[in-house]
Amino acid sequence: MNVIRLTSDRGQPVAFVDEVIATGAMKDIYASPDKTYVAGFFRDAPDAALRDRLREITTRYRSNLFDKEGGDFWKDYFCWPTDTVQHWGRIGVVMPFYAANFFFEYGLRNDDMLNIRGRDKEGKWFVSASNREKYLDAREKCNWLTHLQICLSIARAVRRLHMAGPLLGGLFDRAFITGLHDPDRRPAPAGWENVLVRTLDMIQPCSMPCDMGWFIFDNTRAPVCPHCGTRYRGSLPVLNLYSSRTQGSFHPDNHRLMVWDGQSLFAWHVNRELFPNEHLEPAMKQCVSYFQRRRGDWYLVNEKMPGIRNLPTGTQIAIGGSVKLEDGKQVLLSPEDGGRLVQVQMAGTDRAHDWAHDWAHDWAHDRAHDWACGKPGRSSPVWRRSAM
Repeated sequence: MNVIRLTSDRGQPVAFVDEVIATGAMKDIYASPDKTYVAGFFRDAPDAALRDRLREITTRYRSNLFDKEGGDFWKDYFCWPTDTVQHWGRIGVVMPFYAANFFFEYGLRNDDMLNIRGRDKEGKWFVSASNREKYLDAREKCNWLTHLQICLSIARAVRRLHMAGPLLGGLFDRAFITGLHDPDRRPAPAGWENVLVRTLDMIQPCSMPCDMGWFIFDNTRAPVCPHCGTRYRGSLPVLNLYSSRTQGSFHPDNHRLMVWDGQSLFAWHVNRELFPNEHLEPAMKQCVSYFQRRRGDWYLVNEKMPGIRNLPTGTQIAIGGSVKLEDGKQVLLSPEDGGRLVQVQMAGTDRAHDWAHDWAHDWAHDRAHDWACGKPGRSSPVWRRSAM
């Protein structure tokens, strides 16, 4: 193994194995001996403009992204170039190696018939219905919830890059806007992120452990999983969110939250002035309450909300206490400015139809999510939603 050792333009040691591991339209990629970073060398000789762009990306733009408030948030989103290096009369960029989840762990069916295990995940195996259903190993597919979470991550990353300045903004404009019809009418990146956050709050676990596992609630009385056709049976609370603009006045936020066993409430549900992004402090990312199903009835269990009150009586719900969710029930989550009030709307079928089915549903639901996530619950082994 021939290892080339150099000093980067910023005076840091750089080493890589003299073997191309990947190629793109403009660069050849070489990996460090421990595979913690790569060096991508441009094939064409660099001109002054390219050198200036790379210097800006690895210094000023990198600092603006990672060295300011919320910088740590973006480390899981970008493999951002850290330095530049010169060799063979060519210029290269040094950047982190992709995380393990960017590579196939299982590959294809039939013992990975095309030997793609360990290779980077190409989009064609996921976006092509034929490739996905005929060839892709089921363990690589994930489910509908993770698909939406990936969409949210992409929207966040695009939104943040548009904030970086004219250099990167121009690159994205040329890549995704120029030449397309009427781009001025397209939603801003932040708009995509906002809609995806609200969409994730409308996600509902399928009653059966189907391939997708989740579906988006369609605002019907008796929702059906569109992936496997299983109809939801039993009561199904939906929370309509309202927030205060002036003291004692609440207005609809066009935001709904589906309730399922183990579903969590977070600070951005409690107060409309908070949003789950890089500006949110770590303490604000923790669950403040959760929902629990007990013998067919639904409860909101208070973990960390000191101001939550049961309306219209105004009775405070103590930490560790719970409130039963019934059709038309109103609960004030916070009396602070921007604090939210939720109104319960019951969907699904009437719980009196079949208590035994409710119990069986609970059991199957718990086992399915134990299997998928391996996360224990409290009184029963249910899955708890994590912060976005």
